Amino acid sequence: MSNHVRHLRREQAHSMSSTYTETVFSRDSAIASSRFQALEVSGGICAVCTLEDEGSSIIVLTLSTDNICRSLRFTDAAGCVEVAAIRDCGKKMVVAKSMVCVLEENNHCDIRVCEAKTLKHIVHLRGHELPILDICVVASPTPPSPSCLVSLDARTVCVWDLETLARMHSFNFTLDHPCSVKCIRAVEDTLYLGFSDGMVRTYSLESQACLLEEIRAVDAGGVSVVEVNEGNLFVSSHNSFDVKVIDVNRTKAVVGVLQGHTDKVNAILHYDSVIYTASSDGTIRAWLWKEESGGFTKVGCCKINECGVNCMVASSSSGGMLITGNVLGRLMGIDLVNRGNGSEERETSG
Repeated sequence: MSNHVRHLRREQAHSMSSTYTETVFSRDSAIASSRFQALEVSGGICAVCTLEDEGSSIIVLTLSTDNICRSLRFTDAAGCVEVAAIRDCGKKMVVAKSMVCVLEENNHCDIRVCEAKTLKHIVHLRGHELPILDICVVASPTPPSPSCLVSLDARTVCVWDLETLARMHSFNFTLDHPCSVKCIRAVEDTLYLGFSDGMVRTYSLESQACLLEEIRAVDAGGVSVVEVNEGNLFVSSHNSFDVKVIDVNRTKAVVGVLQGHTDKVNAILHYDSVIYTASSDGTIRAWLWKEESGGFTKVGCCKINECGVNCMVASSSSGGMLITGNVLGRLMGIDLVNRGNGSEERETSG
């Protein structure tokens, strides 16, 4: 096994001198956290993705701050085992159609496409003249899995066909005042761009350079995280510990604020009707829409560690699992389990 990876089996995890909080959430209001596996890699984990594998195992892809992308196989029996690794990767990664797309560290204008399990090189996607800032797959509510990859630099958006790995089209976006793009999210035909001026601007992927609308998302600090679900836009900024919820279908106004984190929010995820937020305060919080209150209510908080959660992804394996990565390079899998009514927090020492 690689010297960069330390495998901690479940029984070994109990001998660790660390203390963590295990939180159980009620199933009708959120999820339950019952156990986790631990794996440590060199460098902090800045991105994590999953791919369903044969049987009960899943493939976990991690991208660390030392520019290494790793393919790990997770099973209940053996925990996480490294399968393959590639170096000289950038800080952005997505997985679609059994492939992993990752930015190049040495050539910031290229996207490296590899087979997700083995990390065997397939092709480089080239089409940008400026360094790529972010990439995402187009989320679609209907199967099959997303067939388009979207990448953008400071002025150009490129759309790639994941079947043929060819560029479908590209367009430039220009603004009346100077600001920079911070993050992107693509849902069906709409591209959501978060900017340093606190605005979220939406573009049509089909009409290409057509600016659909501008939404005031945050007041200061620029938009750092964007998630879209069921007509709601979830945004956070570097200068705020809250997540704003904006109705993008009707009023374009803020309809709620998710409050409770004590440091910046690094990731927002929707899974199984629940919104999860991960923060540098070391916690993951779960939020659910409540008809009686007409807004989102916090239904759980899981303390992962003291150093901050950088990223997370959901997997449907074994009834549901959250995979999280932190700034110290620790990967954890948290079960999402039906535990009935009520919530419970307990401190567990290993």
